[in-house]
Amino acid sequence: MSLDLTRPTNVFKDAKKKNIRTSPFFDIFKYVETFDDIEVKEDSKLKGFESGKIEYKDGIFIITINEYHPEIYKRFTLAHEFGHYCLHKSYLIEHRNLEDGVLFKSDLANDEKESDANDFAAIILMKFENFVKDVNDGFNTIKKIAERFRVPEEAAIYRAKMIKMID
Repeated sequence: MSLDLTRPTNVFKDAKKKNIRTSPFFDIFKYVETFDDIEVKEDSKLKGFESGKIEYKDGIFIITINEYHPEIYKRFTLAHEFGHYCLHKSYLIEHRNLEDGVLFKSDLANDEKESDANDFAAIILMKFENFVKDVNDGFNTIKKIAERFRVPEEAAIYRAKMIKMID
């Protein structure tokens, strides 16, 4: 029986079974490589600030990431697109693609699918227990937390707001 990967706790269980690092940071690239139906590629042809996209083609989910973005943004983008894979798979199969703009772009904040994927990415990259423990252990600035989890500062702020550590 396969795990329901719409639940981040099951993503962590699956990663542990596959011997993928989840602490102090989640090795999202190594984890996504374990899926036979996902192909990840970097592309220089994504427009401007476009971070990434996911499309379904010939039985494969193709996640494309902007190759010019820094590694911390690539990690969040991959986790975000993987969130679409886990949460919106049937939609992707039916509609073929979801193209995402800039992470946390204000006009995307009202799009439920984008918001769900941002939440999913923040949760799997910054596990609640690890986040709280690290803040209590002295990683108590956004900059320190972002570096600890290897995510953009915007993502660390987003996660801190999700768990109501900041307003």
